[in-house]
Amino acid sequence: MSLCELDLYSNISEMRKKTIYCSEGNKVGTIIDVVFTPELKLHSFIVGGSLWEELREQLGFIDDIDPVIPVDDVEEILTDKIVLRVPKKELKHKLQKDVFPENAITYSYLKRKEIIDQKGKTIGRIVNLIFVPCGEAIFVLGGSMFKEFVERLGLKQNIDLLLPLDLIKGISDKGITLTKNREQLEATIDNKPLDNEAQRDYLNSLKKKGEAQMRVMRHPEDALYGDQFRTM
Repeated sequence: MSLCELDLYSNISEMRKKTIYCSEGNKVGTIIDVVFTPELKLHSFIVGGSLWEELREQLGFIDDIDPVIPVDDVEEILTDKIVLRVPKKELKHKLQKDVFPENAITYSYLKRKEIIDQKGKTIGRIVNLIFVPCGEAIFVLGGSMFKEFVERLGLKQNIDLLLPLDLIKGISDKGITLTKNREQLEATIDNKPLDNEAQRDYLNSLKKKGEAQMRVMRHPEDALYGDQFRTM
């Protein structure tokens, strides 16, 4: 089952726990970052080795040559592993020329950016990345600034906002600008938040590209939003 044919949705925290194997059964590593095109289409995964290997790379003891896996090279995503359709020796690494499209964007970069509404008001940050059955990625908007925004509306619940990528107008040094303004976000937040079961049902129902909508979700008690990613 390839990334474009998922039975069930998965978030980036769950994906990072899966060991990646090439078509010949050799271990490649685990996902440490996600790469998007300038149009925010999924492009590839950057893969790292063990914690010891990553530390040695950061300290300069060995070359930082993390493999890069184009999404089209993913054959299956299983419960405990990701299987590729190519051998390990055919994978390029992130320092090679033309391995990424011009002006590529990483998830680690996007997570550092503030989310800004259509009128220039900061409302939060990206706290999670979700892969839905149709193969698209969806961001989750949350964080302390978003919590304050929600509290100003008089809501006590700890909630997040599902943010389809087509609601992003642009990305700049200032932040990530949405096509929606604060009033439109408030109208969405007035809706009843999806509980955990409703979230799963909704995300698993997204089997056609472009179907995802902005939805309010209860923040899970065992939130897995604290992942730290290295930059490219």
